[in-house]
Amino acid sequence: MLPLIAGILIFGMVVTTVMCLLVKSSGDLIDREYEDQQQIKFREEWKKNKK
Repeated sequence: MLPLIAGILIFGMVVTTVMCLLVKSSGDLIDREYEDQQQIKFREEWKKNKK
């Protein structure tokens, strides 16, 4: 019985860790996309102002 409980706990910890990493990496991707959009907007404004 104890090994079963220990296995479930370890499995739960692994799943939680993987989920956290996935959320973190997808969050980073969203931040990068947002930054890229901001840079594109900034460049467009800069080009308009430069003319």
